[in-house]
Amino acid sequence: MAERNSFGDPVGPVVRDWQAPPQPARSSIQGRVCRLEPLSPEHAENLYEAFRHDDGSMWTYLYTGPFADRNQLSDWIKGASTTTDPLHFAILVDGV
Repeated sequence: MAERNSFGDPVGPVVRDWQAPPQPARSSIQGRVCRLEPLSPEHAENLYEAFRHDDGSMWTYLYTGPFADRNQLSDWIKGASTTTDPLHFAILVDGV
C-alpha cells in the first residue's frame, strides 16, 4: 500500500525499518577516468570557466544557480564546501 502525504497524494510504498546509510567521508575518490574531490574554493576558477558559456539550461534541475558572475559562484562554493549535508564534490577528469 502506498504512503500518502499531507495532501493525500501517493508518495510511494512504505519501507519498513529503513535506516539512513552512513555519511560519505570528505575524501577524494579515484576512479578509472575521473577523480571526485571534496568541493573547495580552489575549484571555483575552473568551475566558472567550465560553466560561463552555459545559457542557464544546465541548472534546470539543480537547487542553485545559474550564477551571474565569477564572484557569485565563488561565494556559493565557499559556503557549499563547508557543509556536510549535502556533501559536495568536484569531478576532475583525468588527462584534461
